[in-house]
Amino acid sequence: MPQLILLLGPNGVGKTTVGQALQQQYDCTFVGIEQFFLARYPREEELSRSMEAAAEAFKEHLLEKQRVSRHPVVFEETGTNQVLRSLLQELSLDQDMVIIHILAAETTCQKREN
Repeated sequence: MPQLILLLGPNGVGKTTVGQALQQQYDCTFVGIEQFFLARYPREEELSRSMEAAAEAFKEHLLEKQRVSRHPVVFEETGTNQVLRSLLQELSLDQDMVIIHILAAETTCQKREN
């Protein structure tokens, strides 16, 4: 059983929904990266300026969840940010991690309202 499960895919494809369903069905711990960042950086400009520190904080948060959980920790990301791509690569080398690519046609993905 992997320690970390990454749901990777474009915005609106359903990564968060799948992560929450895994949490409910299999008692996994779901960590939403967007929710994590929004709780700490409510303004996008602030997150952009602090992306490296934010990514490191997310990594520490994720690894702490993994240390205290008896079940895999599930998290999600789009994979479009270079800093976060580097973090994902680092995690995949250091941790027992499975990557699940969730793909869909652009017309299937839900559009976000800002």
